[in-house]
Amino acid sequence: MSGWSGEDPLNNAMGKVASRNPPSQSSVKSFVKICLSYSKEYKHIVHYVEKFMKECDDEELLPMCYAIDAILRQFMKTSKENGKKLCSRFQTNLIKTMTNFSKANKKDKNSIKKVVSRWGDKGFFDSMI
Repeated sequence: MSGWSGEDPLNNAMGKVASRNPPSQSSVKSFVKICLSYSKEYKHIVHYVEKFMKECDDEELLPMCYAIDAILRQFMKTSKENGKKLCSRFQTNLIKTMTNFSKANKKDKNSIKKVVSRWGDKGFFDSMI
């Protein structure tokens, strides 16, 4: 049994997103919906996403990059306050996240770079790496 009530649904959704490259639109939407339902517990969301990414294979990193992008955009769209909190929390371990993304296979690295550069353009983080 998990310590947080949203851990199991979140892990299931991330597993569905990561299992396909590229991920299906419905799996990403389901992941975002679960994250939004636990939006007040954004610290848990970030923790479990980062924990899941550490265990991802190199083919699963691009779908997880898309999933992170989706929740960042959706949180900023629905509530600037919650969006900024989520971005701030992701920024805490941004170097570790980028290190995880660097383990992606060569063909996915360009796509990851594009997504990460859009994060800088959108101003999700104070400073980009």
